[in-house]
Amino acid sequence: MKIKKNELKLLKEKATYSNRIYICGMGEWGKLIGKWFELNKFDNMVFVDKGLKGTDFLGGKIIDYSEIVYSDENMYIIASLYWKESIKESLFLNEVLNESIVEFEDLFALEQLLYEVKDTFPYKEKYLDISRIQNIHSNDRAFIIGNGPSLTVSDLNKLQNEICFATNEIFHVYSKTKWRPTYYFIEDVVGARDNFSNEKEFKNIINQSEKVFCNIKTIIYDKYASGGCENILFYRLYEQKNENGNKILFSDDLVKGVYGLGTTLYSMYQFAAYMGIKELYLIGVDFNFRNIINEAGKLVTNINIKNHADFINENTKRPPLYAIDDIHRAHLMMKQYADAHGIKIYNATRGGKLEVFERVDFDSLF
Repeated sequence: MKIKKNELKLLKEKATYSNRIYICGMGEWGKLIGKWFELNKFDNMVFVDKGLKGTDFLGGKIIDYSEIVYSDENMYIIASLYWKESIKESLFLNEVLNESIVEFEDLFALEQLLYEVKDTFPYKEKYLDISRIQNIHSNDRAFIIGNGPSLTVSDLNKLQNEICFATNEIFHVYSKTKWRPTYYFIEDVVGARDNFSNEKEFKNIINQSEKVFCNIKTIIYDKYASGGCENILFYRLYEQKNENGNKILFSDDLVKGVYGLGTTLYSMYQFAAYMGIKELYLIGVDFNFRNIINEAGKLVTNINIKNHADFINENTKRPPLYAIDDIHRAHLMMKQYADAHGIKIYNATRGGKLEVFERVDFDSLF
């Protein structure tokens, strides 16, 4: 059984008629699912994780898969997307039949659990109150840092006293400069997993920015929010188009959510506007990529173009792919919003192919 978006009622109904509820995989989503069942007054839960056997959780001990008791009156929930197949294999080895297994179709279904449970977290106000940043930089200027190959360490050195927005693997250059972004964004789910598997390293990176804004789907919600990272705020990322699939949306109320459109830059634009920034400069936004996904959904590669972020980290774990048409729409949408709200945007990138915004010389700004 797969639970889809807007189907939590089915999960609750199945649980009502289950003798035992086995929650398999006690990572962040497993803990979240356990809290969701607790909130809904279910007390027949058993928690399963081979690496955490014997650990206390919600008044019980986590058991190993070998201790599972199979019955067709029980429900066995796979509490992970990334480890789904591995968990399923462990269940099969212990004679659990497929029809007794419940899994979540995607992150959207899991995210609904989070939004039902979030009010029970003691740190809710600290980590979910985006409204506190509204207009905190009223009429200020700021810089959005792209990770394009035109960006240099000397450019970053000039920005040490400026309000800066940055993202992704920019932290790999920290050893070469005293510059740090004022606001650091973690939006890509796979990138979050690849870059921040080490909790100590994650906290070190996070604590070097004034605020860190995380897509709530990055699955670092419970693991890090309760562990001493005082500067994290989470936001809800929506699909980039409204229900009829035509109009591209731009959020002016980040409490309700942020709209995604092919690039984290689009989220940065929405945050900058919400903070009251009236003068915005782009640097390292080359808009010229080695690997792109075109309008037809096909991969196109040009080996003569440098990868984005190569100067930052030549050993990136996966070659970046860019939906170039969506990214172009993101810049166009920001220009449209900026023109209507008195925000000036300038492209201070050294070269590149982005011609949506007026060009300025980066060095002349200082």
